[in-house]
Amino acid sequence: AAVSLLMLVSRFWDAINDPVIGSLSDRTRSRWGRYRPWLLFGAPATAVVLVLTFWAHPTWSDSAKSLYMYITYCVLVLGYTCVNIPYGTLCGTLTQNIEERAKINTSRSVCAMIAINIINIITLPLISTFGGDNAARGYLLVTVLYGGIFTLCHWFCFVKTKEVVQPPEREKVSLKKQLDAALQNKPYLIALAGQFLFGVTLYGRNADLLYYFKYVEGNENLFTIYS
Repeated sequence: AAVSLLMLVSRFWDAINDPVIGSLSDRTRSRWGRYRPWLLFGAPATAVVLVLTFWAHPTWSDSAKSLYMYITYCVLVLGYTCVNIPYGTLCGTLTQNIEERAKINTSRSVCAMIAINIINIITLPLISTFGGDNAARGYLLVTVLYGGIFTLCHWFCFVKTKEVVQPPEREKVSLKKQLDAALQNKPYLIALAGQFLFGVTLYGRNADLLYYFKYVEGNENLFTIYS
């Protein structure tokens, strides 16, 4: 029940901080550009919070553990937003060629899905390898590994990209006008519906499956085979 409520609260929290971080990154001015600095500084900070999120404290009371879980996970969601929003927007500053942007975004999405599937397959075996009978230690060491990879990948992206497209002058457009334009944009509405269904399928399934195999089937290692 505590975890389910956390997942719900964190989604609302994510909906709030996404546009805020998006606006802040758009207004960033630095010698590295608008979005690349967020990768440089945001990635290691998020990796640290990731490790803290999976740092178990079995001797704490249930209320203390729940509070710790809520704080660290919500900060982790914020940290991921601080990296992922600028990372996703970076493509628009690399080139003005629509075909090149499509290729970049497609390869980025495909590689991300491949990585997610690999992680689903190898995580539980890694936890067993690193932790043995101590699952808490296994989770902690795996997050240290994943946090390191996460940071290095974003630093690599920072070094190997350059923002060459300058942003146009910002125009103040009312929220009502923006919503009216969005509602009249049929391709956008189709993409929005597709993204919603994709999110329900991907996040809903992934959030449930590990619990299903652990508590219903009685063997969480089946999740690796399923993946």
